[in-house]
Amino acid sequence: MPPGRRPILAQLRNEDYTDRELLHIVADLQAGPGFVDTGELVERLGLPEGSGHAVASRMSWMVRYGWLERDPDARGRWRVTRKGRSLMGGQLSPEVEAALGEMSHGDRVLVMREVARKSLVSTDAPTADLVRREYLHHMATRQARLRRAMQ
Repeated sequence: MPPGRRPILAQLRNEDYTDRELLHIVADLQAGPGFVDTGELVERLGLPEGSGHAVASRMSWMVRYGWLERDPDARGRWRVTRKGRSLMGGQLSPEVEAALGEMSHGDRVLVMREVARKSLVSTDAPTADLVRREYLHHMATRQARLRRAMQ
């Protein structure tokens, strides 16, 4: 394979992009209330030609949870819903960021346990799934970094 070319993906994995990252990309490409074409997403993500199915599969998954909607008049066109925009929003305050940075390993485990517990009990299933997928994304990228360092 030529340098700089990525292989065609069987699917657009959570390890590659989080759901929130993809929502931001779709929103960025949206022109007002318009829809984004799968081909535009393939291009923005820097994926090779032929990756449209992988992108459409991931977008369809996000439609199922209500974060995106399909264009009823055309195949392979998407836009962010109100629910999707609510998932895109939010940012930790500098105080919370600082507190997390100063925590011991034990405190971080307890905070993660509490986030997981509250996500499973007090939120709907799609939001709990999003929390789980965010965690898995960051663990997968950490493991990939460790594998590269060991080579």
